Amino acid sequence: MVRILTRTLEASWSEHVSFQGEVVFPILIARHGPDLAPDLERLDGEHKRLAELHAEISRRLEALLKPDRAVDEGIEALVRDTLACRLSHLECDSGINSRLPDAFTAAERTLCEKWSQTRPHPRFPLNLLPKGDRPFPKLGGKRLH
Repeated sequence: MVRILTRTLEASWSEHVSFQGEVVFPILIARHGPDLAPDLERLDGEHKRLAELHAEISRRLEALLKPDRAVDEGIEALVRDTLACRLSHLECDSGINSRLPDAFTAAERTLCEKWSQTRPHPRFPLNLLPKGDRPFPKLGGKRLH
């Protein structure tokens, strides 16, 4: 479970940040002008802070896999802080997402398509599956595929 969490946490966050920064924010700025700047700056700051928190959680979770691991007394507080930050971020996300248009212009669709073309193939999360000679992760003794 730790391996699955550490492989998906940062990768999924990276996709979220990329999509917002390269697609959502430009569309909102073009449609609504500088009025949204404070909200977008807040989200950008939260993106950076959460990336740091996710990296720290991943580092601590990976440490749990080591045979000589020590009890990490601070991981629970770190996870709780991260969750609080994610919930705050989700609330701000909801506010800006409500300002997205119901229909996109041709230029906005092109922006989405260009972003999509730069993503790994296969798409997340399938791009995280093992390739070739690496075994698939198992849960409860059963294969994931």
